[in-house]
Amino acid sequence: MVAQDGRATLLMRMLDSALQQAIVDFVTSFEAQAPAIVDDMQARHAAEVAGLFNGVDRGIARDAAAMGVAVALSAMRMPPATSTIAPDAAVREARAVAAEGGTLAALLHGYRVGHAVIQEHMLAHAERIGAPINVVRVMSERLFVHVDRLMAQANHEYMEERRRRNGDIDLALYARIKRVLAGQVETLPYPDDGHHIAVVFDPRATPDAAERLVADLELPALRVATPSGEIWLWLNVSETTTEGDIRSVLEAVMTAGAAGVSEPTTGSGSLATTHRQAKLACRLGTLRRTRVSSYPEVALEALAFGGQDAARDFTRAELGLLADDGERTEMLRRTVQAYFASGSSAAAAAVELGVAERTVTYRLRRAEELVGRPLAARRAEIEAALRLHRVLDQVADNAVSTVR
Repeated sequence: MVAQDGRATLLMRMLDSALQQAIVDFVTSFEAQAPAIVDDMQARHAAEVAGLFNGVDRGIARDAAAMGVAVALSAMRMPPATSTIAPDAAVREARAVAAEGGTLAALLHGYRVGHAVIQEHMLAHAERIGAPINVVRVMSERLFVHVDRLMAQANHEYMEERRRRNGDIDLALYARIKRVLAGQVETLPYPDDGHHIAVVFDPRATPDAAERLVADLELPALRVATPSGEIWLWLNVSETTTEGDIRSVLEAVMTAGAAGVSEPTTGSGSLATTHRQAKLACRLGTLRRTRVSSYPEVALEALAFGGQDAARDFTRAELGLLADDGERTEMLRRTVQAYFASGSSAAAAAVELGVAERTVTYRLRRAEELVGRPLAARRAEIEAALRLHRVLDQVADNAVSTVR
């Protein structure tokens, strides 16, 4: 009986040895496809994992993908170790995603996509060379264990980076500000009257940039760090302060990352309005690789990202009092549109409107007074704002009709 058990154990060892050798041979032939796997993985990440590469250096991402494939092949070749240590490239990628404000869900989904890409290539290779099913099964199990452990470590590295960057977050203040931005009433340690300018710093910004800006300007300020790594800042400014004034100081204090600056705004909802403007300016500044962007510089581009709220903000910012309701302002808006449509010819606009040329000239001067700047200074923006104003009015009319 003992002899039989010994022969069975020896046979199992021989079978295991043969299986292991078959796996080694498979992986050796499979390694030549690593560059194609990396290319496929990066393409799938870009297409399927929204936000994973948002602001993350592509060199870091590709290094992580290449190293990830190499380590995965090694894990498929040998039985799982008692622990798996993530390669340096994967650690750097997890920290970079956290630093750039990418989500943990996107990072982990990226690993699942990578796992699927390797598995698909492995199965296709197995079919081409006619690999035994038990070889494929064991390699699939090893790959699963490896990716599972790698994801656990990526989760750890991501959370550690977020904790390191967000150690000074005042979660209670952040929650109160979020409620104000959503239109609720909250008491904040900040003046609610006067003019406000908002600044949003992206996660790569120098940690003390906001503090230096506040210190240099010596203005009442509201500042909060966010869980995404952004810093939100509002400044209570005088009527004569412009976003250009703030930008000039920002240019001096910013050494890394991007910041967006709003226009000065006053009145109810101004904190939310300025925040939307600054956030859009910051996002577009990141895409344009500019260190500081003010909202007027990117107002047209911002329409592609901000929805109806951004469209209303843009319309009000460009038209000023010309956006007010009333038959008089409606007549002035029609006159400006006719003037632009005629190639900036007051005479042609007069013919189109059926009035005297001097009437058109008078109306244009009045429109400029309401806008607060020469019409020619921002013709593209004003013309777009006039068209948007008409559409938004129609949207509002339809909404009222629906309620009735």
